[in-house]
Amino acid sequence: MKKGLIMLAAALALAGAARAAGDDAPTRYPVQVRVTPVAGAPVQQLALPLAILAGSRSADLADVRLFDAAGRAVPIARAPAPAMTARRETRFPALPIIGAADTPHVTGVSVRLDARGQPRLVSLAGGGGEGRTATVAVLFDARHQNEPSDTLILDADWPASRPVTFVVEASDDLQHWRVIGQRVAFRSADGMAEKPEITLHDAAPGWVRVSWDTASPVTVRSGLFVATTKRDPAPLMLEAMPPPPTDTHEIEFAVPFATPVAALQIAPAGIGTLLPVRIFGRDSAELAWQPIGAGTIFRLAAKDGERIADPIALDGAHFRFWRIVADGKGPGFAASPRLRFAFAPTEIVFVAPGPAPLLLVAGRAAQPETYISLDSVLAGSGSREVNSLPVAAVAPSAAPPILQLTNGDGDSDTGRRLALWGLLLAATAALGFMAWRLARRPAAR
Repeated sequence: MKKGLIMLAAALALAGAARAAGDDAPTRYPVQVRVTPVAGAPVQQLALPLAILAGSRSADLADVRLFDAAGRAVPIARAPAPAMTARRETRFPALPIIGAADTPHVTGVSVRLDARGQPRLVSLAGGGGEGRTATVAVLFDARHQNEPSDTLILDADWPASRPVTFVVEASDDLQHWRVIGQRVAFRSADGMAEKPEITLHDAAPGWVRVSWDTASPVTVRSGLFVATTKRDPAPLMLEAMPPPPTDTHEIEFAVPFATPVAALQIAPAGIGTLLPVRIFGRDSAELAWQPIGAGTIFRLAAKDGERIADPIALDGAHFRFWRIVADGKGPGFAASPRLRFAFAPTEIVFVAPGPAPLLLVAGRAAQPETYISLDSVLAGSGSREVNSLPVAAVAPSAAPPILQLTNGDGDSDTGRRLALWGLLLAATAALGFMAWRLARRPAAR
């Protein structure tokens, strides 16, 4: 399988070399970042740095390429959106709950199957209670947990070859109980006792009781409560300064990238400013403005400096031209606010058969997509999970300067129209000159 992966990578690398020799050479891309792969790992993952996201000219990052040191294209695939998982473990000692004094001492159980194949208890071997006491359940004091748990792992022992059903209940007052989990555990005769993992539901902090079949002697020493939370990783932020407002309530600007924007943070120029704003976008001057977000921005004094409003969610807007409109009833913008574009973290998976270092590039508009399927890249990695792949290192770079935005960029519709008009006028003049020359020849003869 790994041999087939290497052959696939080699074929794709040869195809990439042919493209690189022509139009798709790494020198044709204005944004370039050096990448150092992990030695000896044919398949690796890579998080796209801010420079690539802020320089891509394609909304789906189709212009992103990866080249090896020989200038050959490296096969890349899109990776699933990264997610951060936080795991918090808290161990509590088991507080035994003693049964009544006449609890029978059971040393053996006889079970027989009936005509329908259902197990039936036939006899119990052992003596009577005779004043014996036994642990019939344990209690955990989880009232001081900060967050609900989703898993309980028991450190327990019980007789071999005997299934035990653990029932987990929760209560706030030790009187009213609700079942939050259940698990049947089994220990083979020649095996060690497992540590049962019980999935919990609605396990808010409080008292937790674990009980089992009283006919099976069980010892529970402690319980490990596990709380797992998933959250989105921190976005990559690009600071920018728009041009001066067209009037006190409107700011228009163009962005030089096409990468989808997850959110936009707007910091007013003056402290003590609070404004409701709406955000619009469009791709050309002929199109109407489309609303893409709204919120209230502010910059207020605080004990530790100042407070700025949270970013306004834009759900992946990718427009060339932007407009920020302040509420007409307010004072508007005294000066240009500071902007922070938030990009969602993006990762790729690649095959690196060529020499290092690698070169990650972007920044060319209207480029065809070269991504291949993720399954084909992972075929020879020995793992089906992207998170288990080694991570290639991106060359460290200084913090990007504040992007100075303008009312338009060099690739705007106005610039293209002017270039087309110039070409048309030049062609018309050339045709006129040729017609004049042809008109003079018969007269000369």
